[in-house]
Amino acid sequence: MRRPGECLESGAVAAIADWKAAAMVSTALSEFAGVTRRRAPRPPSVAPMVAGVGLFIVAVLGLLATLFFFATSLRPQMREVAPLVRGLAAAALTLSLILVGGAIALLGRFRRRRMIYVEALRAIDERDVL
Repeated sequence: MRRPGECLESGAVAAIADWKAAAMVSTALSEFAGVTRRRAPRPPSVAPMVAGVGLFIVAVLGLLATLFFFATSLRPQMREVAPLVRGLAAAALTLSLILVGGAIALLGRFRRRRMIYVEALRAIDERDVL
């Protein structure tokens, strides 16, 4: 019957603490300094794309509201409040343009990060082929 701490090959008995110390000494990090890991790059988050599309949809709705307010201000029955409605149309247009700019920025951010991701994948593929 085998005793605790007995080596399976030689039958020598040693304390478990000695085994751990020997294992820690033999796997020094300096031995592995030249080894590099080839990890696949992380794919870009789709959150900027989703937010950009959402902002674009809201901007289109704002442009439709702008057209509605402007068309309403041209009616003869709205002469008294026409300046106010035109002001609402200008505010809706301004907000829509700001939202379109934000959507373009978010979609551009996603596109740049996706291009970086694709280039990193190509670099890994080229290293694997060579």
